[in-house]
Amino acid sequence: MRPLDRGLLFLYVLVANAAAALFLLAIGGWAPALDLLDYLNVVAARWGVVAGLGAFFLVGLWLLVVSLSPTSRAGSLAVIDETPLGEVKVSLAAVESLVAKVVSSFPGVKEVKPRVIPTPQGIAVEIRLLTTASVSLPTLAQEIQEKVQQTVKEVTGLDLSRVRVMLENVVTARPRVE
Repeated sequence: MRPLDRGLLFLYVLVANAAAALFLLAIGGWAPALDLLDYLNVVAARWGVVAGLGAFFLVGLWLLVVSLSPTSRAGSLAVIDETPLGEVKVSLAAVESLVAKVVSSFPGVKEVKPRVIPTPQGIAVEIRLLTTASVSLPTLAQEIQEKVQQTVKEVTGLDLSRVRVMLENVVTARPRVE
């Protein structure tokens, strides 16, 4: 579910619960709630209520459609090959795992956070690193880019459109005092 849909769902539930509470209070005989319901019955306010309920109904229909529509699995799988027997696919999570394994084998790399992104140009990889200060960062980044491109091509057959390496932090090791 997209952030916009989640926001709409939050507002929808908030308004629905407020309306339910108001009607429960009115049924219970609470005078201010009854006064509000009487005001909403006035002709001048009636069209505003109708417009608000119409919008509320449309938002509800939209949320129903979004909740019932199947999640897009096309973005989570990449087609590697098409054979006479069918397609061969690899999940983007499998590519992420492969990238994490390749990058973590480099000396000086302490933590790896790969992210595989399907783009119109193909598959892109973003790698966030936590390294030690004892490595040459430009050299390490270039070696990682080349090794990831080569390994993903060998294992999956996918050509990566981009391999972006971002250094998040450098770990400085302090000697232990005993």
